[in-house]
Amino acid sequence: MVYLLGAGVFGSQGGTLTLVQAGGSRFSVPFTLGDWVVGGAGRNEDALALPYRLSPPGAPEPGVWPHLWIVAIPLPLVGTGT
Repeated sequence: MVYLLGAGVFGSQGGTLTLVQAGGSRFSVPFTLGDWVVGGAGRNEDALALPYRLSPPGAPEPGVWPHLWIVAIPLPLVGTGT
């Protein structure tokens, strides 16, 4: 498994992760990370949830729970590319 830790901004964000094995074979896996405030996406798990975020003047903004998400990406069997 490969684990990605992160969060999207202005909605969920994602792309394609391309990994290269020692033998040179490549495989690509799509992934999505949820918005840091709105919520998770896809196979995201909550890695860190905070009790509030700070508003622009620096005051706590209750009722808004920022997150960092973790997504597990399975690796293919060695040498198979699958």
